Amino acid sequence: MPLAFTNARIFTGTETIEGKALIVRDDKIDSLTELSHIPSGCELIDCGGNYLTAGFIDLQIAGGGGYLFSAEPTPEALEAITAAIVRTGTTGFLIAIPTNSNEVYRQVINTAGENPNPALLGLHIEGPFLNPLRRGAHIKE
Repeated sequence: MPLAFTNARIFTGTETIEGKALIVRDDKIDSLTELSHIPSGCELIDCGGNYLTAGFIDLQIAGGGGYLFSAEPTPEALEAITAAIVRTGTTGFLIAIPTNSNEVYRQVINTAGENPNPALLGLHIEGPFLNPLRRGAHIKE
């Protein structure tokens, strides 16, 4: 069923549009239309005057929802991290793993590979090839 988002401040990236409806069909933006031209059969969603904008993408997130993924690379941790992140307007992210052991890398890759949530876009794996003199917080091993 198509959706019609109404009563929103629609931010396009360059301007804010008010008094129109954003129509979504098959999970894709179909059109921006006058309120009087909303197609029949649309489910109306009142945005309460809030902003409606494209989702954010975070290219380096280490955790959320009480979890640090490199410390606990489990499906449960990844589900909690994802739930916490998407609540804030981020619709896609790369989970970041600081330099770590090969075992942790394997667990991270396996867990992420089995995760069905489309918000997880991939992995941001740091290291293991870092200058030991400039490794900062990364483990030396």
